[in-house]
Amino acid sequence: MGVASFRGTADDLKPLVRASQAEGWAFTATLAAEVDRGEFRQPEPGKALFGFYADTLLGVCVLVRDPYLEHRPEVGRLRDVYVLPEHRGQGVAVRVD
Repeated sequence: MGVASFRGTADDLKPLVRASQAEGWAFTATLAAEVDRGEFRQPEPGKALFGFYADTLLGVCVLVRDPYLEHRPEVGRLRDVYVLPEHRGQGVAVRVD
């Protein structure tokens, strides 16, 4: 299991979108639309999409530079964090140093 920069397509996110929508969450569909528009295709300073992988994609998160701390570019925020329900509580999105 590991974390890597997401280089897939919006289609690769479909299982996460379906599962999150079943739970009442819409943000993964918005994220898939951003991926479809190519917003993560080129590396952009201060914004990156990551996937949590085992044999397949188990979850995603976006890391963005904190807009309220412009004087601290090393500070970021996680947004759009989602892990498939069946993989929660197993350390998929646990911080590792």
